[in-house]
Amino acid sequence: PSFHSNRGRVELWLSGWRMLRDHLWTGIGILHFEHVYPSYRYSLDPAAHLHNLYLQTLVESGVLVGGVWLVLVGTLLKRIFIPSSNPLYRAIQSSLLVYLLASLFDYTLADIRVGFYLCVILALGLQRFPVK
Repeated sequence: PSFHSNRGRVELWLSGWRMLRDHLWTGIGILHFEHVYPSYRYSLDPAAHLHNLYLQTLVESGVLVGGVWLVLVGTLLKRIFIPSSNPLYRAIQSSLLVYLLASLFDYTLADIRVGFYLCVILALGLQRFPVK
């Protein structure tokens, strides 16, 4: 807990929960975090995002849109994690799982363009190796 990076993330997450509480239904708006964060921060450290993909999505979009997004992620997980003997498909499954776990502690796809391209790659992968 005393390590600066860990303490900083906990403070960011606490700030995020406060933002979500205050903007529960509509969120703060996509890409508005840096403008709203100073009113909620616990320290003087600047931050560009919440270091948690799921909390960031809920804070920016609110629980209605964020909830729909979480359902879509769950649907993707359900579809993609059907057992397969294809090594490439298993690599895609493993990569997605690692990404989703890492997203609990960081927001690696803060740029929406990168997220868009990831979705295109996943869609192409699902077309190439359809689940039956």
